[in-house]
Amino acid sequence: MATSVESPSPVSINKGSPRLMGSSSPPMFSPSSDKRFWSTLRSRVDTLIENRKPVDQSFPPQMNVEAMDRARRLKEDSMLLLRGFDSVAQSLSQLSNNLDNALQGARDLARPPTLSDIVHATLEKAKTEENCQGKIIKMDMRKRKVMKQKRTEG
Repeated sequence: MATSVESPSPVSINKGSPRLMGSSSPPMFSPSSDKRFWSTLRSRVDTLIENRKPVDQSFPPQMNVEAMDRARRLKEDSMLLLRGFDSVAQSLSQLSNNLDNALQGARDLARPPTLSDIVHATLEKAKTEENCQGKIIKMDMRKRKVMKQKRTEG
C-alpha cells in the first residue's frame, strides 16, 4: 500500500511552501519511503526542543545576527515539522479510505443476492448460452456446406 513518489532533496524540502491541513492537493513526496526525510525531521525536532529560548532583540549586533539566524532556522524547522504532520495526516486519511472501501467490499460480498439479482443472472446466462448455441449451429452448417462442396467436386 505504500505509495512512492519522487522525493525532493533535503534542500528543496526546506525551500518548499508548507502544506496545511485541509489542502486538497496530494503531498509532493511520500515520507513512508524516504528515510532521509524522517531522519532530518527527527534531528530538526531535537534541535527545536534544544533551542526553545526566545530571541532577545537587546543583544549586541553580532549576537543579534546569530539570534536572527536561529529564528530563521526555527521557522524553517517549524515548517518542516508542519509538513511532516500534514504528510502523516494524508497517509492516515488514505489508509482510512482504503479500510472503508475494503469494509464496503466485504459487506457487498457477504450480502446474499436478491431475487431480482438471481433472475437477472439466470437470464444473462441463458442469453449467453443461446448465443453460443447459435454460433455452434452456424459453424456446423458451414462445415456441412464445405463437406458437400468437396463431395460434388471430387
